[in-house]
This record gives sequence, C-alpha cells and structure tokens, in this order.
Amino acid sequence: MRRSPIPGEDPHWYAFGQNGPWNPHSEPFIVPYEAARVVVHAPRGVKTGRLVVFSHGALTDPLVYRPLLQHWASHGFVVAAPVHDDSIFMRGLLARRAEAKGGSSWDVDRVLNDALAWDGRCEACRLPLEHVDRIQKVIGYSVNTERPIIIGHEFGAYVVQLLLGAKVVADMGKPLKFIDPRWYAGMMFSPQGVGVMGLTEDSWGGVSKPFMVAQAGLDADFTGQTAEQRLDAFNRSAPGNKHLAWFPQARRNLPIGPSAGGSLAEKTQFEDFRAITTAFLYAYSNYDEAVFHQLITDWPERATLKRVRTAYR
Repeated sequence: MRRSPIPGEDPHWYAFGQNGPWNPHSEPFIVPYEAARVVVHAPRGVKTGRLVVFSHGALTDPLVYRPLLQHWASHGFVVAAPVHDDSIFMRGLLARRAEAKGGSSWDVDRVLNDALAWDGRCEACRLPLEHVDRIQKVIGYSVNTERPIIIGHEFGAYVVQLLLGAKVVADMGKPLKFIDPRWYAGMMFSPQGVGVMGLTEDSWGGVSKPFMVAQAGLDADFTGQTAEQRLDAFNRSAPGNKHLAWFPQARRNLPIGPSAGGSLAEKTQFEDFRAITTAFLYAYSNYDEAVFHQLITDWPERATLKRVRTAYR
C-alpha cells in the first residue's frame, strides 16, 4: 500500500503509514509446530528481521489481518501469527452449540472464559520465541529475538495482557498469572477491561513492560464493554512507557482494514493505524530513540489533525 504524499503531510507519519522499503513475500510461510501452525509474514532482501508475534481474535484467523501483517513485514519485521485452537478455520466448530429451535450458534462465552484456552493461546505465542530456528529454516535468514514484541486483537489482546503480567481470577476465585518476562513490549488492540474474563481492578498493577493500547472509539462486541472500559490496561497499569492511541471515529474492524469499497474515512483510519503501530515497532523493537521521542509527544495528533488522540504515562 503506497500512495503519493499529500502536500503539507507529515513526512514521517506518511512513511510509517505506507509500505516500507522491503517487499514482503507475496504469500506467508506456514511453519508447523507440534502444538500449532504458525503463519509467518517475512520481508525479502534482508539478512535478518526482528521478531513480532501476533495473536488473532476469537473465531477468526491470521489471514484476516493480512494487510496489517504484510505492512509490518514491509518495514523489516518477521511477523509470526499462531493459528489458535479457537480459529474458525481450525477447531472453531467445537465452539458451536445447538439451539432449542434448531440450528446452532457460537458459544463465545465458553471460548473466552476457559482458563485452559488462555493457557493454550499463551503457549502458542511462545512457540516462535522458543523455537525460532524453525522459522529461520523456512524463511532462509536469521530472526532477531533480542527485543520481541507481542501483539494481539480482542482475545489476542487478552493474551498480550496475560503475557505482560496481568493477573486474572479464574473459576472458584483462583488467581492466575501467565507472565513471560522474555517479551520486551506489547500492543493491544481492543483489549478487555475490568469485569470480564477474570480481570479485576488490580489486575494490571504488576504490568511494568512497555505497551500500547490502540482503541477504536466506536468499538462494540459481544462482551458488552464500551470503548472507554477497554482502556483499563492503560489507566490501571504501572506508569512508565504506556501509550494510548485512540481513534474516535473508528469501528471494531480497524486492525483488519476496510472492506472492498470502503469509505475514504475508513482507508485513512487504517493508514493512521498502520502508521502508529509501525512507529511503536520502530521505537521499541528497533530501539529508535528519535521515533520514541516523537511517540511521547503530540506528534500523532498533529500529523493526523487529531484523527488519532494519544496519551502517554
């Protein structure tokens, strides 16, 4: 995705929102592990790439996020996306239940509130980190795991919270922690807030790793939580390198991108989304201090004429 710059447009924001200097492979690689398949988007023409792991939403698949994952790959990142057990393309049919009047519906509550499913997703996200050699063998070059970034959307964002240290309460009041200190930073798209999936007011007190919450202002899903309630991870976590990117006019499909024939506003929102998430990867995975200092100012708001609102704590 690359267009000509608009006169007066911020050149750095433009660069992050457009495809990067490397062409990603046109089709993702499929790397098999014993516990899961991992879809890998990788750039061409590089000697090494930094590892990013992406966890998809419930009852969906990494392929749905292809435009975003390919975009990050074009900026030099190796993006590994496990196909989770609840994927509609794998075992999602197991989450269906019969209805009294015939037919069936998705038993989403069972999918989202199963502590074993939480653990399974966390383990799947660890696979690329623990066995990166398999990815290297398939893509043909080294993968740098020095500062790995974990990213997720909806259920995937919940996994990010767990891996970065959020504490949850399972059935029977048993507290659970899934923290993995190997992750350097994370991004959460439409995460969950207090009151669902075992999250409590003090769930995030021990989360000290850097992260960004990217939230659509018009988001609505089956949890019933408002977009504002989804900011708890940002508001309640330990201060220090916590970023918020708020998209006031965007909807739930923001990380997926506009459908064919989508409006100009949707296309612009997705471009803004690509820009700020890519800037985060440059700042934390690449350890680019100049980009970091841009992120903690009002640069995103100025560059987008406040289509994106940001906060930092």
